Amino acid sequence: MTDLFREVDEAIRQDRTRQLWQRYGTVLLGAVLAVVLAVAGWVFWQNYSAGARQTETAELAAALALASEDPQAGTTALLAVAEEAGGGRATLARLYRAAFLAEAGDREGAVAAYRSVAEDASVPELWRGFARLMAVLHDLDSGDPAALAAALEPLTGEGNPWRFSAQELSGLLALRRGEPERARDVFTQLAADPAAPASVRDRAAELAALLAERS
Repeated sequence: MTDLFREVDEAIRQDRTRQLWQRYGTVLLGAVLAVVLAVAGWVFWQNYSAGARQTETAELAAALALASEDPQAGTTALLAVAEEAGGGRATLARLYRAAFLAEAGDREGAVAAYRSVAEDASVPELWRGFARLMAVLHDLDSGDPAALAAALEPLTGEGNPWRFSAQELSGLLALRRGEPERARDVFTQLAADPAAPASVRDRAAELAALLAERS
């Protein structure tokens, strides 16, 4: 009888976790995406601008302008820039292309584009990590949980520039996998980390409290 009650209790908790993910998952992913893109944009520009002042960027600018009006044509143009250019300009074109693919609703294409950057040894590790993070973010709702966890794990370590976003995604992944205790632990630790951005700590605190209420 004890085992039966335990099974019923576990089923109820898993159902609550699924409901929580279905209710808040999309909103949380959007918030994480906004933060990741804001941080990445600033850091990338800091590293890229010096070289950009010395490099012809007209083709890249034209491709970005085209993509804002016609995502399909723009992503094709960005691919051409990525293939013809070198160094930071090519990386930037590839990352923008992946972002526009995602914006156009091509999730699989965006994930593949980000993964191609993440797996490219010629790309600086900073941007390989960012691409890996974005691939996980866009695949979080339907990708293989074990594979996503493995991709996030190297990004969560101390000193990694993407660790806070990676930790946040790890908590969301635990929530999707039906592991509310694990998710609550991740969010609790993140909320208490003084080095984490305030917006990340605030979201983590809210999620930890919400999970505590539903446990």
